[in-house]
Amino acid sequence: MRRQATSLGRRRGRGPLARRRRGWRPSGLAFARVQMRKVRGHYGLSQEQLGLFFDEARRRPGNTGLTLLILCERRLDNAIYRAGLAASRAQARAAIARGHFQLDGQKAADPYYLAQRADVLEVVAGQGLHRRQLAKMSSHPPSWIRLEPEGLELEIVRLPEARDISLVVDIDRVVELLMRA
Repeated sequence: MRRQATSLGRRRGRGPLARRRRGWRPSGLAFARVQMRKVRGHYGLSQEQLGLFFDEARRRPGNTGLTLLILCERRLDNAIYRAGLAASRAQARAAIARGHFQLDGQKAADPYYLAQRADVLEVVAGQGLHRRQLAKMSSHPPSWIRLEPEGLELEIVRLPEARDISLVVDIDRVVELLMRA
């Protein structure tokens, strides 16, 4: 028996979309939605929260997209994650909600608080975050955060800038999409 060329290990597309997928490219709107999903997923934002941050970024002077990313970077849960006190932003949000952190001597209750310059955040003693758990986490905080050697206190030295943002995203597409809504 002879084998046909299609059965020599090459997969041939099957189904109604097989021909279309080969040359498929996302439209401008689809690409913008992918970029927006990247921002939302990276910072753990809902669509409504992103919209509120966008409204705030539009009110401020300067580049709206860059301002939007800086506002997202300033969130308290992100600062805790970036300092290495939590394994993820979701874990940082949960730790704040459970009362594991104090902000300037008072219980930090809002993970969405925008960190200000000279804010001091400390781990509450006797709460679930133990020293050995903190030691497991690699901590190389960004330049805008100063972490105490024991890892139980962090201070916001300055506000984050464009160079401090690690997310690679086409923010102009996100701004265009949010302007439509």
